[in-house]
Amino acid sequence: MHTFEEVYFLVSGLTPIQAHQKAKKLAKQKEHSYKNMYGESVSWRLAKFVGIQETTDQKFRDGSEVHFRFFKGLKSRASKWG
Repeated sequence: MHTFEEVYFLVSGLTPIQAHQKAKKLAKQKEHSYKNMYGESVSWRLAKFVGIQETTDQKFRDGSEVHFRFFKGLKSRASKWG
């Protein structure tokens, strides 16, 4: 069983296509791996791009995290997303 984190980030864009491209680039930049305190490999990677939601608030910057949650899932679920 694996633990997954679902995270939402804000990006700006003049069009939905531009916002989508920026979001995917940002997600790829945030990917990384490390060993936890038990010596196990932990990887952060984009598993699935969910979508775009418009906001009118101009105070946020690209990459502002606005939501996250952890959930348990089977390894086969992760490979289905990738």
